[in-house]
Amino acid sequence: MTLCRVLCLRREAWTLAETAHPKDARIAARVVYETLAAAAAAPDAGPLRRSILAPLADAVAAVIAARDADRIGELCLAAGRNDVLSLRRALAAGASVNACDYDGRAALHVAAAKGADAAVRYLLDHGAHVNVTDSFGNTPLFEAVASAHATSAAMLRSAGAELGLRDAHAFADGEEEIAPSAVSVARRGRDSGTLMCSVAASGDASFLSALLRNGLPAGAADYDGRTGLHLAAALGRVQLLTELLDAGADASARDNFGRTPLLEAVRAGHEGTATLLLSRGASLGLLDGRDSVRHGDLLAGSEMCQAASSGDVDYLRRLLRAGVHPDSADYDSRTAAHLACSEGLLHVALALHAAGADFAAKDRWGHTPLDEAEAQGHAQLAATLRSLPHLLPQPRSLLPASPAAPAVASLEGSAASREDVSIAGSAGAMQEEEANAQPPGEEGYVEGLTARSDNQPDPLSLVGTWLARQAQDEAAAER
Repeated sequence: MTLCRVLCLRREAWTLAETAHPKDARIAARVVYETLAAAAAAPDAGPLRRSILAPLADAVAAVIAARDADRIGELCLAAGRNDVLSLRRALAAGASVNACDYDGRAALHVAAAKGADAAVRYLLDHGAHVNVTDSFGNTPLFEAVASAHATSAAMLRSAGAELGLRDAHAFADGEEEIAPSAVSVARRGRDSGTLMCSVAASGDASFLSALLRNGLPAGAADYDGRTGLHLAAALGRVQLLTELLDAGADASARDNFGRTPLLEAVRAGHEGTATLLLSRGASLGLLDGRDSVRHGDLLAGSEMCQAASSGDVDYLRRLLRAGVHPDSADYDSRTAAHLACSEGLLHVALALHAAGADFAAKDRWGHTPLDEAEAQGHAQLAATLRSLPHLLPQPRSLLPASPAAPAVASLEGSAASREDVSIAGSAGAMQEEEANAQPPGEEGYVEGLTARSDNQPDPLSLVGTWLARQAQDEAAAER
């Protein structure tokens, strides 16, 4: 038997003492818990003693945890209200400046998210960890940036804070969808590259600017090697593109599929973004058959052949204006002209002829585009192509030199009929209307990527006029 003294207090008295001396009360409660726990775990403690002391120890521990949670809640609430006086009282009462709530959020997270500048400064001065992460992977600096609180972000940044974003190569949770809201995606603790692409997809220029100022790398890439430039170019977001280029992003960066931002812009038909990228020295990133091709590289010839086989004349034109040679070949030495003739796509073949494509080029089996046309039963297409050189006499030129006169002169120099002259003249008129209707902001791209002048007829206008004439002749023959 051991004699001892027990101090008994009413609940009201203990509450008053705890309120008046919270730090001492926590120490006392902790001593009680440790004593009960040690007595319950003693080797000589019998089953009856353990059954009484262990629940008491657990009850005291629950009271301590509840009190700590209340203090953390008060601390976070004071931080969110920018209430420095309450912060001082909470810390004096024994609350830890780095204590976290059930979501792992510290008072500094809350102060930064609310833009409570005075609270941020007070917490930093009293030892708050600047790079603490909550359960979602967010740091106080990211909270300040995501909530557009520049002053709080600047204070955190000067104290050594980081955004806390992960590298794409270390992130593999299987999520590939880009949500509309970049902030909502980033709050899930995504990696820096996915965040960058999300911002570019959302078009949030102010958020992007704040992220770049606070440490987000301008060239951050996601799991597919795609950067913000890729997304901005593909979606035609000129402002975001400018922001990233000014921050030092690589204008010719390739993703894991060999695509560059300029190729994305050309594919999507965003001529404003293509113009901007070209002015910053961007390249398409397409290789010709003579280059050593690695995994993920794209051949210019393959891109041209795909466009030709699908009949996408607009994309062919954009590729040609971006500097791709009309005779670029794929791995089988096949050109876009081979595919156009093989598929019997007259309008594609005529556009390529107008761009100066060589219809006598041979693939790896020694076949020319004209051979392909005849082999596939497109004899009329082959005959038409053989009759076309008098329309566009200058090889390797996208367009003739003037709207109607050169075409007329060349026709007069050959055995052309008056009907052909009228076709060329109407094509020049169509081109003039098209040039007048050209939307603003695209002139630089057109002038920089083609050799044409504003008064030259478009090959596609010639194609359209030629096809219309063919339809008229067929209708007349039926009558």
